[in-house]
Amino acid sequence: MKHVRFVIRNFKGIENVEINLGNENPLDVITLIGLNESGKTTILEAIALLGSSIKDSEAHKYIPKSKKSNFNAQVSVYAKYKWSDNDNFLLQTYAKTLGFASFDYINEHSLGMVIKFKNSNFEGKSRNYLINFKGRKIGSDKKVVIEHPSEDWKKLVRYIDKALVPQILYYPDFLFDFPEKIYIDDEGLANINNESYIEVIENILKLIDSQLNIKDHILNRIKDPMPSNIEALDETLNKMSAKVTDKVFSVWEKLFNSTFKEIIITYKVEMFTATPRYYLEFKLREGSSKFNINERSLGFKWFFTFLLFTEFRKYRRNNMNNVLFLLDEPASNLHSTAQKKLLSTFSDLVINSTLIYTTHSHHLINPEWLNGVYVVKNRKLDTDDDLGFLTNNTKVEALIYKQFVSKYPNQTDYFQPILDTLEFQPSYLEKIPNIIIVEGKYDYYTLKYFDKINFKDKYNNLYIYPGNGANSNKSIIKMYLAWGRDFIILLDGDQAGQKAKREYIKQYGVDIKDKIVTLLDIDSSYTSYMESLFDSNELIEITQKFDSKAKAYDKSKFNSSLQNMLYFNEKYVFKEETLKRFDKIFDFLAKKW
Repeated sequence: MKHVRFVIRNFKGIENVEINLGNENPLDVITLIGLNESGKTTILEAIALLGSSIKDSEAHKYIPKSKKSNFNAQVSVYAKYKWSDNDNFLLQTYAKTLGFASFDYINEHSLGMVIKFKNSNFEGKSRNYLINFKGRKIGSDKKVVIEHPSEDWKKLVRYIDKALVPQILYYPDFLFDFPEKIYIDDEGLANINNESYIEVIENILKLIDSQLNIKDHILNRIKDPMPSNIEALDETLNKMSAKVTDKVFSVWEKLFNSTFKEIIITYKVEMFTATPRYYLEFKLREGSSKFNINERSLGFKWFFTFLLFTEFRKYRRNNMNNVLFLLDEPASNLHSTAQKKLLSTFSDLVINSTLIYTTHSHHLINPEWLNGVYVVKNRKLDTDDDLGFLTNNTKVEALIYKQFVSKYPNQTDYFQPILDTLEFQPSYLEKIPNIIIVEGKYDYYTLKYFDKINFKDKYNNLYIYPGNGANSNKSIIKMYLAWGRDFIILLDGDQAGQKAKREYIKQYGVDIKDKIVTLLDIDSSYTSYMESLFDSNELIEITQKFDSKAKAYDKSKFNSSLQNMLYFNEKYVFKEETLKRFDKIFDFLAKKW
């Protein structure tokens, strides 16, 4: 089961915001970008409500500030879920225990958290399931609709909520002190400040053996230190240490080329209190020395807690997939190099999971995930005075970048909404690569696919930049001319491409004549757009990978399919002539510098 949409209404500064992950092939990563105070965190907080309990005494905090004096409405957050074949199998298996012989297939359902207010006073809250079931009872020939509030409906919904709905894990930050002692006795288990670490320990145990738990396999063995118990305890802790070392440092070593690190987990007993206290220690061993986690660098502490919590909390429930991680400004106070390293871990994080994260750092934006980039704006930030009196007048909106371009037509460059939103300007010390500007995202993903999948990164020194059409790249041209960096614009070989080439030269002068290239300049037979370089059978077959029912080539579906194939590293066997055509394009461009 996967989240496919969130609808947020009347939550703090949000009047109405929708975040769509896509229904057919839900995205694994959503990036929320924007300036400070734009409302990125507010969106995460709203989504997190679906995975948390709400105290009645704190419900008033969610009322929109501009309406706190007299709010007579609902705060609501709804999620839509896409069901898998396995979800349906599990539900039908459970339904048999309720006396059902068969059950109709379920494609989707919605779940909402609703908080009601009258005169700004809390009136009540509810967790609303929008779903009905249809099935046939054992011994009956007729199907029946199972609706709320029947007992069968309630039992089915409780099962779905407990066993199928993906977890939502919200992390405002990972910069907290890792405790030197994690108490595992009754007092420690009851301490709310200790809860996150207890859960991590439980998850480590479950990953080793689903039957293991803290009380029976660690705490009780410490309390009864007979030789067999101590031997079993040592073996358990050694396996835990090895599992954490493997999960955390396999990633760490890949990122930082650092080896010879190991996590050691040991138990201790405090005897100077009225009753003994039992706890575990996590220490880092480097060579012959051991260190507390908090004794290491800021970057190490951040990455250690990030990897520990995300890697192991995926396994909070047995057989649960598609955990939703919400990360707020991850690594925002770390160096740009660390941010780039973090970005590279996200692809691994979203295996069997989904990620929504916020950032205002250009180092944490992956161009390959642009379909899931939302620009978050607080529209009142654009109108209020310099002192920022925003307390009562916030209005958060989130626009997918394509909509952003449409709504703000003067910001025509494809990446420009991102650059404008982040207010990014490189320093003279920052290395800005020469780029190849193509007409749009379709050409971008096509070239990226051939280079990465078919040519094995042979041309990975060429930086491809998705433009916004043949005639709409003026912003990036001006930017690169101002920065003194080199660029090439690659246009289609059709009449529109030829016309755009003439217009660019007319506007910017003959100095950029050699920077404007059409497919026709590369080969006299390349007289049309990039898709024309494919064989007709290739066009249809790749289209059908996206839509198996398609009978003919479809430009949008073809290019969406290529993008998915790139993301999942899926290789398609192209004809030799097709490969030669694209290799010729890359070779031509590579020789320009």
